[in-house]
Amino acid sequence: MSHKPSFLTFTAMPGTLDVLRIFDWYRDNLGFWGDIVPIDPPGYATLRRDDACIKFTHIPTLEKLGLIPEGTTEELRRNRPRFTLTLPVRGIAEVHEELTAKGVGCTRSEIRAGKTARFSVIDADGNTVEFQEA
Repeated sequence: MSHKPSFLTFTAMPGTLDVLRIFDWYRDNLGFWGDIVPIDPPGYATLRRDDACIKFTHIPTLEKLGLIPEGTTEELRRNRPRFTLTLPVRGIAEVHEELTAKGVGCTRSEIRAGKTARFSVIDADGNTVEFQEA
């Protein structure tokens, strides 16, 4: 019996220097949908797919509001640290096929017992998004 692939419960709040660019990338490439807080520039976006939720915050806005140290934005522009989001999914082979059909390049795949167990892609900010069979 085949099940519809689904993203399982997951929440993360990574920072970004460009909320619109990262929102568009997750929507267009990974099938997420969501909302952007309507300020200029956009300071916050919530993206969802099934039970997964990613909330991107705009680093320059956080700095302007005094919520992070002054100079953080400039430091990130010079030396952007990368992170890995690990998304648990059910039906990883189907998710892999979906993303491959969209032209999303997988950077690493792990096969166990002849089946895809995990794979990863690189997002618009250069971060790794890893999909793992739950």
